Amino acid sequence: MSRGGWGGSSTIELTILRWRNTLTGEILVDEPCLDEDDETLEQVHEQPLWEEVEFSCSVSGSGGFTPGRYSGPPEDCYPDEEDFEIADFSSDCPGLIRFEDLTKGEQEDAAEKICDSIKASGDDRDYDDYGGYDDYG
Repeated sequence: MSRGGWGGSSTIELTILRWRNTLTGEILVDEPCLDEDDETLEQVHEQPLWEEVEFSCSVSGSGGFTPGRYSGPPEDCYPDEEDFEIADFSSDCPGLIRFEDLTKGEQEDAAEKICDSIKASGDDRDYDDYGGYDDYG
């Protein structure tokens, strides 16, 4: 029986949404709550004080998966192994310098997209689940 793993590296483009203050350029992750003064500013300037803006991020990473071995003598069994690492990150969003500056959800989305891209690249590994133990009977 043979089970495959995967490994490699990939670069993906990630689109994120942020709120930008139209007067100051300040960037926020979550939609701001407007107070009375903010609403007055919007009326004076005849434009919304905050607008939702899309920014692009380029994320490069590498990862791999090696299936575990769950049959055979206990001393030859081991669990699945996974690894994932970010190699490079860039963004056109002001103040967003490191991968860790993304929200947890955005980080998870990027990691999933990178791993899916690596899997789709066809860099499959083939592992023999039995490693010479063809007959346990």
